[in-house]
Amino acid sequence: MAEALVEQDEKQESTQNKKIYLQTHKNIQEHYSYEILLLEDNFARVQTKFQYTQTIDEEGMIFDGSIFLAANFSAIAAINQPNTIVVDAKVKFYTPIKKGDSVIFEASTNNTIANKKDVSVIGLINDITVFQGNFITIQLDKKSLLK
Repeated sequence: MAEALVEQDEKQESTQNKKIYLQTHKNIQEHYSYEILLLEDNFARVQTKFQYTQTIDEEGMIFDGSIFLAANFSAIAAINQPNTIVVDAKVKFYTPIKKGDSVIFEASTNNTIANKKDVSVIGLINDITVFQGNFITIQLDKKSLLK
């Protein structure tokens, strides 16, 4: 019995120490310099520092589409399965983000029905919520719906 407990503890420890790698959207991650701080089953913490090329004015306000894209990437990373796409999103932008701001997006899945998943994402600057969104995703059987 003691051997079984030791074996179980070793199995749990190896599972806990198992590193999870991004399985999808790698080109997006590299192109936009998203840094994955933590990747677990159904959870991702992603940091991005917004750059000048993402601004809309001389004061350095970041284009809301760039913020949405970072949150979208975080939702996809939390699921971490190939051929996953967002089919619906409801988002709130709470405050403007400026060039040089570093935002941490935390994404976690809530509900799963077949190939459809609900993912909540929050964006934080210094522990202050600047973005909140709910993303509905599906995993496609094939890469394209068009033939």
